[in-house]
Amino acid sequence: MGNSDSQVKQFTKNMSRVHAQNPINEAEFLYLCKEAVDLVRIEWDDREIIANRITHIWHRHSDQLSDRAKYIGGLFADLEVPDNFVEQSPKSKSVIDLWNELDKTVMLAIHDFQTKHN
Repeated sequence: MGNSDSQVKQFTKNMSRVHAQNPINEAEFLYLCKEAVDLVRIEWDDREIIANRITHIWHRHSDQLSDRAKYIGGLFADLEVPDNFVEQSPKSKSVIDLWNELDKTVMLAIHDFQTKHN
């Protein structure tokens, strides 16, 4: 639990820093999104709260973000609602699948951003 506590503290610190930026640093926003997804993996019961924190930053800075970063913020917004509001049908994806897809989307965005800016 101690390692988890330190990760939560670091995420909170990074989240506060990114939230206060004006203009926002898109790379830092994307890294924070990745950090959020990683934190959800160890703090599964807090996933909606973590998603809400990213959604709040996304709302505040959406006019400064690229279309891809806006899309990622929107995915977090979709996941901030309680699981019982996520559409469930035999063909729908599980909440875990949605988080896994978000992780892949964020990783690809970070890779593309790094490639474009290096």
